[in-house]
Amino acid sequence: MEEIVKSTDRADSLYVFNGDLFADYVNFEKIKKETLSLGIPVEEISKLSDLYKYVIENCPSEQKRLDEIFFNNIMFSHLKNVYINTFSESVDIKTLKSRMKNVLDKIKRNSNIPNQYHSRITEQGFYLMDSLRVTAPGTKFIAGFEVEEKNEQLKSAKILLVEAVKNKKGLSKYFVAGIDINFEGKFILTMIRNIGDIKEREKEEDLEDEEDYGYDYNLARTIPSLYKYVKREIIDVLVRKVDKIDKKNDRESLYNLCKELDDKLLEDIRDEVQRKTVGTIKRSVNELINDLYDLDDRPPQSDKEDIMANIESLMIANYIKTKHGSSNAALSKQAKAKVLPGYTTKIKFMGNGSNRGATQSAGSKQPVSATDMFHSLYISFKQALGLEVWGMSWFKDYNHTELKETGVIQTSIYSQNTQFRVVFLPKNPLNKEIIYHVVRYINRQRQQETDN
Repeated sequence: MEEIVKSTDRADSLYVFNGDLFADYVNFEKIKKETLSLGIPVEEISKLSDLYKYVIENCPSEQKRLDEIFFNNIMFSHLKNVYINTFSESVDIKTLKSRMKNVLDKIKRNSNIPNQYHSRITEQGFYLMDSLRVTAPGTKFIAGFEVEEKNEQLKSAKILLVEAVKNKKGLSKYFVAGIDINFEGKFILTMIRNIGDIKEREKEEDLEDEEDYGYDYNLARTIPSLYKYVKREIIDVLVRKVDKIDKKNDRESLYNLCKELDDKLLEDIRDEVQRKTVGTIKRSVNELINDLYDLDDRPPQSDKEDIMANIESLMIANYIKTKHGSSNAALSKQAKAKVLPGYTTKIKFMGNGSNRGATQSAGSKQPVSATDMFHSLYISFKQALGLEVWGMSWFKDYNHTELKETGVIQTSIYSQNTQFRVVFLPKNPLNKEIIYHVVRYINRQRQQETDN
């Protein structure tokens, strides 16, 4: 990565930390741990501002490294609404920086950033998270930009876009979008955090394809509108050939992935139930039909098969509940033992005509396969055309190094006309590794459907 413009002037005799509005976006203990790994004695420091001040006054040569730590911690800790775009364009370093200069020039013209910082905001890269404190509502600015390259080839470009807002109490807040353009994997992540108490804007631009998935109305308006700004003003400028969202393909890919995971998780159970009950169910259905219908009115064979399949599905639900009880830990352990990435916790599917359905489990540690409702819907689910919403719990131990480690990260995945979004639900901070694991896994399935 090329030299980044420093966020402070070391000639200044007095350093003032102005990055307090980013405090809600970081995992301070992780920043502290990484600072300690540099050999800087900050064990006793408990505030981000004090840590910055200590490093700048006592270890100024490490400021750039601290800036990188701070920048990436904002990017990958609490920005949990992740919009995914893919692209095919190859972009060289010179082209990217030329386009980035256009983005920065436009933002500098339209923002309230003090002129003294304009010279630092360049396409070569910069960190200003600890220096800038912009509070005029509606002001958008870029607080950090870094480019990573290897062997003169672009690896990634990361941008922190900030909008200054007021909450309902009149206090200044930052509304942040982290943009991560991965040129090796050909995907773009726009990561945004929910802020529930943003004061209502005077005028909100119209949003297309807004579907209600249980979010607060203000959040559902605000997060997509910031994404739309990022897409129009930054992504479409830096990467000219962003792939168009294919809703049909995305929903099919989610369905196929969900169905595949469910089949693998319950394969043994379904085989056992079918083997032990198929004869009894067939005889019982035949007897019921003989008792209920006259010879000329009896339903066709296809209807009889549907009845048998529904009974079998309900028997599987009862078998799981009786065998595993209320904890459902066994199914989670079974998913881990089968080296699955996790298990489904929520589905909202659509099919032909009125063939639709939705259900979810009680929480992140319970597979939806353990619920009676899922098995009641199973026949319709098998005939579905795609998933609109998919809830998935991903194993934190995604490399499967510890068989007994079944802790999970819960997500909801939404497929819409112009957006594909993964929402990470845990309150605890995330990290880049788990975000990339989930995104890459889903993108591989989306690509497979496109190839097919």
